[in-house]
Amino acid sequence: MSQEAIRVIRDLGLAEEPGSLGVRLDSGDLMELAKEARHMLDEAALHSVRIFASGGLDELDIDHLVRGGAPIDAFGVGTRLGVSADAPYLDMVYKLVRFEGRDILKLSEGKESWVGGKQIVRTRGDDGRFAGDILALADEPVPAGADPLLQPVMAAGELLRPHPTLDEVRARCAAQLGSLPEELRRLRGHGSYRVDYSAELRARQASARAAVGP
Repeated sequence: MSQEAIRVIRDLGLAEEPGSLGVRLDSGDLMELAKEARHMLDEAALHSVRIFASGGLDELDIDHLVRGGAPIDAFGVGTRLGVSADAPYLDMVYKLVRFEGRDILKLSEGKESWVGGKQIVRTRGDDGRFAGDILALADEPVPAGADPLLQPVMAAGELLRPHPTLDEVRARCAAQLGSLPEELRRLRGHGSYRVDYSAELRARQASARAAVGP
């Protein structure tokens, strides 16, 4: 932040509409830079100009800045949102699990696959928050109050429904975060989340293994 930036804001009348302008900080000591920028803006009577911070931020950085009282109005998170910093890629392999009405599985040690088309069912507790996920067969009935997570998006090369709007995506994201158990929302000392296999999937897997023989 510099006096030159303040001069440009004034000369161009950029701060005439409250809340319409912000300055961006993206490197250095964001705590001190934000405090300095806020002081300079307020001294120049540019109280409505907001401060936006970005630059490799994650949830711990943001928590540190907020707890430290940094006068930052909004944060931009990009790199740490697109990938997980400690595991920046997923190693995935497609495996055939059913062919012409017959279950198929792989039994290599450490690589065993589960038979049949799948559905992931998310259950909720009495408080309405997520209680755990169940890997089930696609044709199993979904328990009352649970949410099937896998939904068809295209068929025969055509979208089955329009893409959601940005407002709809934002609202869904907020609702999903709000449904997480409190112990999973903590930045430190977080809890675990239960993931299990349905009884029907376990039974069909056992049947397929038995058909293969010892």
